[in-house]
Amino acid sequence: MITPFFFNVLRQNVDLLAIGMISTPATVGRYGAASRIVTMSLVTVHSFNRLVYPKLALMGRQGTSATFRLAVRYVVPATFLALTTSACIFILAPYAPMLFGAEYGEMVVYLRLLCWIPVLVAIQNAIYDALGAADRHGLRAAVYNSGCVAGSILIICLTMFFGLSGTITGIYIAQGSIAAALWLAGFVARDSAKRSQLV
Repeated sequence: MITPFFFNVLRQNVDLLAIGMISTPATVGRYGAASRIVTMSLVTVHSFNRLVYPKLALMGRQGTSATFRLAVRYVVPATFLALTTSACIFILAPYAPMLFGAEYGEMVVYLRLLCWIPVLVAIQNAIYDALGAADRHGLRAAVYNSGCVAGSILIICLTMFFGLSGTITGIYIAQGSIAAALWLAGFVARDSAKRSQLV
């Protein structure tokens, strides 16, 4: 299923579109640079996921319950890795204007506000990959795609009403809601698999 990639790109870029409608090009540029740095920092989380996915795929042969147990086990180190990455960005944020120029001083604030997103992404990805490994692609796509669409609408609305603070709040609500929805779907899929085994 490739639709989650499309909706993920939509969700990742809707904030720039919304900010562009209410802010100056300079603000969009500073925010966009900070957002790009945070997006690139996700490579640590995604790399970890690529390392553990073969084990998830192997466990997938045993069913949803097996991959769910492994997701619970892997979400802890993945979250710790994301938290470490986020903390590094937070600490190093004041040095960003040295790379981009003095006019990007405002970017430090954006970086420090956005830098914790990888933590939510790590929590999402553990169960996202587990559902895929268990061949629950339809369920995963339905939950993730719906979350991305709803999150995008929320980000636009909050940006229109509250400006940049609304944008950032919307991003965290959207990412947190997607993570919660995916884990709820994982619980439901696991329980459904257990019930079918008992019948």
